[in-house]
Amino acid sequence: MNDPDDTTRGDADATEVRAEPGELYVVATPIGNLRDVTLRALDILRSADILAAEDTRVTSTLLARYGITARPRALHQHNEAQAAQQVVQWLQAGERGEGGEYLRGLIFHRLARGLQ
Repeated sequence: MNDPDDTTRGDADATEVRAEPGELYVVATPIGNLRDVTLRALDILRSADILAAEDTRVTSTLLARYGITARPRALHQHNEAQAAQQVVQWLQAGERGEGGEYLRGLIFHRLARGLQ
């Protein structure tokens, strides 16, 4: 059995997690120390087609540190209505999206309503 959550096997047997088309992943990213990011978070960030971030400058620093070339797109309180709708359109088109932690509160509710 190859359970990706089994931590007893060691890193050599660890299964990489990949973003699936049409799915939205909310990934917690470190605020201070960039080494506080998890391997699973890095897997999703590497395999996502679209990265939405509250602060693209901070996210770009994290992405550059780990060699992730995707360019994050801004998704914050000042553009939430149109940006949330754009994320919904990307997901409906089969893109794999990562929305960052800001997809909570009002933006999360807007997205959830748009996906229904």
